[in-house]
Amino acid sequence: MFERGVTFDDGAGKRSTGRIDLYKRGCFVLETKQGTDTPDQQALAAKAELGQAAGKRRKGHAVRGTAKWGQMVEAAREQALRYVRALPASEPRPPFVAVVDIGYSIVVNCFQAKSW
Repeated sequence: MFERGVTFDDGAGKRSTGRIDLYKRGCFVLETKQGTDTPDQQALAAKAELGQAAGKRRKGHAVRGTAKWGQMVEAAREQALRYVRALPASEPRPPFVAVVDIGYSIVVNCFQAKSW
């Protein structure tokens, strides 16, 4: 299922909603991010040369191969784990959590049922 909604409850009555990028019940949660191969300024300049408007100039979350990119991947993994914990208790916990940097890498973590 694309964009599967989950509800977070902070325990103090505050609720919020999140959306899992890709979910298969009992199988996996997948979170996607988009890295970039060029620093932000170079990416913006390259897109400006293509005549794209400022609002259309989408840069990636971080430059691949940098410490910030590693932090982005770890943050996406933590986000996916929060989604798993927010799933209804009636649903089986998926053994796989995947983070995908679109067109670049896939990181898969495997968990035993006791981990949740």
